[in-house]
Amino acid sequence: MVTENGKNIVIEGNRRLAAVKLLLHPALATDLKRDIPVRTSIQRESLASIPTMQGTREEAWRYLGCKHVNGPAQWSNLAKSRHIACIYRDLGVSLEDIARQIGDAHRTVHRL
Repeated sequence: MVTENGKNIVIEGNRRLAAVKLLLHPALATDLKRDIPVRTSIQRESLASIPTMQGTREEAWRYLGCKHVNGPAQWSNLAKSRHIACIYRDLGVSLEDIARQIGDAHRTVHRL
């Protein structure tokens, strides 16, 4: 999660956050035409505060790159390319540094 303009923005874990919101507020699911199981007060209390990692986008790109460019939760080639292009263009990180810092041993960064 990053804070920008006084707002917290989730940059990873959006589906988990959405699931927690639905479990805490089942009425949000009416548009989905799904029944959300009723939670006990203990279960709801355990979901009321979830752990987060806070930082900046500049700090988060390495984690996202490791996970989504080279890791188990792979993005499409277009999404990977956009991520790499933003790091290169917006943060001024060289392609060599991007590849090194996300553990790219297969020249994925350069190919994309």
